[in-house]
Amino acid sequence: NGNAAEVVFEAFADYVYAYSGGLVNENASIRIKFTGAADTSVPPEDLFRFSPSVKGSARWAASDMVEFLPDAGALKPGRRYNVSFALSKVFEVGNPELREFKFSFTVARKKAEIFIDQVYISKNNISEAAVRGHVALSESVPADLMKNLFYAEGNTAGSRFSVEQKNGVWHFVCESLPRKGTDERLNVVFDAHSVGFGESISASVIISGTDLF
Repeated sequence: NGNAAEVVFEAFADYVYAYSGGLVNENASIRIKFTGAADTSVPPEDLFRFSPSVKGSARWAASDMVEFLPDAGALKPGRRYNVSFALSKVFEVGNPELREFKFSFTVARKKAEIFIDQVYISKNNISEAAVRGHVALSESVPADLMKNLFYAEGNTAGSRFSVEQKNGVWHFVCESLPRKGTDERLNVVFDAHSVGFGESISASVIISGTDLF
């Protein structure tokens, strides 16, 4: 429980100032910052043990900080990892119970949500509609990938998507949607699966028919 974790950390407080515990993202490095300078002559790759195992490399980021850098895709979303760090190899540890500094972390699951913000119809061309919306992501996705992750289901002949990022949020516009005589449902799909966010997600909206105006 939380109290037990606090007691464990207190025992190591003479050596460990901070570490990468709790929830981390899948691209995170695993760091331990010490209260003072450690013996950096020790090869850092000899200091970490992970369960389950994690492929990667280690380095001394500073005299008081060591860092493990997992290979791309090595950390699996939703999985918990236990770490054992050989503290006695870089500090003189009198208490044999403190020879190994043990902690754990969990890799956050990627989350994506899609929202429809507005449907609008141009006064200059009432035979077409456009839909604006945005996608909220727990982690960033490169722009060259984002532009190809949207598509629409419904009466979409001739429609086109454009995307742009503002203040860390991806906004999309689906334009040139043909309007029919009666109301019709449009489904906007974000292909989240292609970029590791689980299943694809969608949001639907009603495009009003031309019989209304």
